[in-house]
Formats: sequence, C-alpha cells, structure tokens
Amino acid sequence: MRAAFPVCVGAILLGTALAWGQGEAREDVILIQGNPSGSQTVQGGPVTAAEYSYNDRGRGDHIVAQWKLDAHGVLTEYSAHGNDYIKAPVEEAFHVESGRAKWKNRSEQGETTFDGAAFYIPLNAPPEISGVLARALLQAPQHSLKLLPAGEARNEKGVDRNVDVGGHKVRLTQYHITGLGFSPQTLWLDADGDTAAQVSSWFTIVKKDYAALAPQLLEGFAQGSDKGAETDAKPDIWTHFDDFKSKLHDLADESRALNDVARTGDEAKMKEQFKKLGGACKACHDKYKQD
Repeated sequence: MRAAFPVCVGAILLGTALAWGQGEAREDVILIQGNPSGSQTVQGGPVTAAEYSYNDRGRGDHIVAQWKLDAHGVLTEYSAHGNDYIKAPVEEAFHVESGRAKWKNRSEQGETTFDGAAFYIPLNAPPEISGVLARALLQAPQHSLKLLPAGEARNEKGVDRNVDVGGHKVRLTQYHITGLGFSPQTLWLDADGDTAAQVSSWFTIVKKDYAALAPQLLEGFAQGSDKGAETDAKPDIWTHFDDFKSKLHDLADESRALNDVARTGDEAKMKEQFKKLGGACKACHDKYKQD
C-alpha cells in the first residue's frame, strides 16, 4: 500500500560529488524503537569509508567498509570486514575490471561480464550503500539498474518535506527503491542528494543533525497526502488512522520476527513466519487498499 504522494537531479548529484570530493565526514545515529543504539560514520573522498555498528541486546552488526564509484555513481570496488548481527565474521570483496565483475563473501563467490551499468549489492553492508544505490538510480535511464549478483532495482520519488533543523528550513525528499526485497526500501535524501534518513518503527538510521525529525519522517501517510496524485489507498486510512498505524506496527513486528528467524537458517520456521507476515500485510490491504 502507498499513500498519494504528490529536481534538478543533475545539479543535486553534482553538488554531492563536489562535497564528498572534499572528504567531508558525516555522522549518523541508529535508533532501535526510538532509543539510541549505535552509529554510522561516512567519510567521503575518492575512496569512501564507512563504519557502522549497533547493539541490540548484545547482538548487532559491526561493519567497516570502503568503496569506489564510477562517473555514474555505481560501485567499481567494495571491501568490508567485521561481524554480522549474530557476531559471525564478515569478509567481503567486489571489483570490476574491463567489464568483468568479481565478488566474494561468506555465502558465495562469483564473476560475470555485463554490458552497461550494474550495481553490486553487498551481502553485509553499512546502510549508506542504500543511499549510494538511490543516487545511482537517479542518474540511470528510467531510474533503473541491473543488480549483481542478480535482479533489477528501480527508484520512485515519494513526498517532499520541508523540515526545521536548528531554525533553518531543510528540504528532504523521500524515495522508494524496489527490487531489493518483498517490499520497497524507503529512504530520504536532502537537497544536496546526501543520505538523510532510513526510518521504520523498529530500526532507524538518521543523520545526527536530523535525529529529532525521525518521528516526522516515519509518518509517510501525512494528513492531506490523499489528494493530488493517483493512489491505491482508501480514504479510510485518514479517518481510522490509529487502527492503520496499529496494523503498520503489526507488520513491522512480523517483519522483524522474519528477519530474526531467517538468521537461524531454519527453513520450516521461515515458512511459518512468512505466512504470519503475509497475514499482517493482508489485514492492512483488505481494509485500506483499493481492489
């Protein structure tokens, strides 16, 4: 389900490239159910470096990564090490040379040749890679890119928000990336094209300066967003908003449970939990999505 969501992309991306070329650092805050639980630091430059870690009841990723991009914002080199959510070691590498891509991680090792542009999706990556992908998609024809090892991603613009940060108005734009999982991945870019936030009711990563805005950005179905664009959402969302939010929270809970079960590798439990996730999704669609 999506609400009725009412750039000069080239200028945005040029500004971003100039800023990052100067090696500026950015610090992000990780919130788990609204509580500070970790951080991500991104250092720009010819080689971008990122460190990402959080603590979820003694578990949590800690990834140190670096990468290079081509003129289209697509990864040409990527390497990472650290540990995943259950503290299993992470070692990952990817590079492109003469039109041939090679990668290796804990789950697989492969290589392929390809024409045009293709974006490698690391197995264990800092969240900033989603921002890198979003910017690359904005430059790509039809905002679409082939993915490596497989698949295709697209980027769809959502809403614009003018928010107050320290007494200054900042314009943030929402984007929905499809092709990475069962549902779109949503994130926000600021007016310079920099990654501002990825928010959910459970796990949020947000630029430190914008941390207080996380609850506002979570409200993707803001009052008045049922007007001005084609939508599959019923008007009942806004007249029964507490119930709608409750169903969204149920979906988040079941999604989180599926993520936890998937990490165990138990296929039977994964199938059972996927049914529960589908039920939570259906409960919302049945009541609030047009047929």
